[in-house]
Amino acid sequence: MHVAKRPAVVEHLVLAKLREGMSVEERDDLRGKINLIRGLAGVVSLDFGLARPLVGETYNFAMHARFTDMAALEAYEAHDLYVESTIVSSKVSDDLLIFNWECQPQGSLIGKNSYSAAHMGFIKFKTDTSEQKIEGALSTIKNLQRLFPQLICEVSVGRAFVPADLGENSGFEVAFVVSCPTIKACEELAVKSGDTNLSRQFGSTYESYACLDDIHVVKFNV
Repeated sequence: MHVAKRPAVVEHLVLAKLREGMSVEERDDLRGKINLIRGLAGVVSLDFGLARPLVGETYNFAMHARFTDMAALEAYEAHDLYVESTIVSSKVSDDLLIFNWECQPQGSLIGKNSYSAAHMGFIKFKTDTSEQKIEGALSTIKNLQRLFPQLICEVSVGRAFVPADLGENSGFEVAFVVSCPTIKACEELAVKSGDTNLSRQFGSTYESYACLDDIHVVKFNV
């Protein structure tokens, strides 16, 4: 039976270090502003909230928005609700990482355009890493849903690019969201794939672990 490919989408992922000592009012204000993004044209889905930093990770907030196309993303980036402006203007974050990518997601989110938990992040490779190994990393992540179908609903991965106003992407080349049906499945995936930050999964497959220069990954529970 022929299975049609899913349409391409544009992903927008933000990792932030929220300032310590934020008040309940500040958190509620930030949540309210981000929720307004759902009403913008071209927004397919929006998930955000406190992230569970993995070992050595300091980013504790994540936001993942999916857009129908580049035009919708660009309209959002020009809007007053653009998350960089929202978070910076709220003075609740000490640091932000923002990346976008285009892809055809692997798998399917069952019954809704959302998920319950996910591994998400960005990968930087050493400067001498070959294109073949970078493509191998992309292929490895794409195949996770096939390898662990009971634990993963959907995989979205692609070449990362930053919003035009942010300039260079600091060397991060790959961005991904690995969506799971429950936080328990998310945790079990971390064990089965060999490491909580998934980097050993890359290494065990084709020796690319030695090629990783930096990786930021958080565990996200909606």
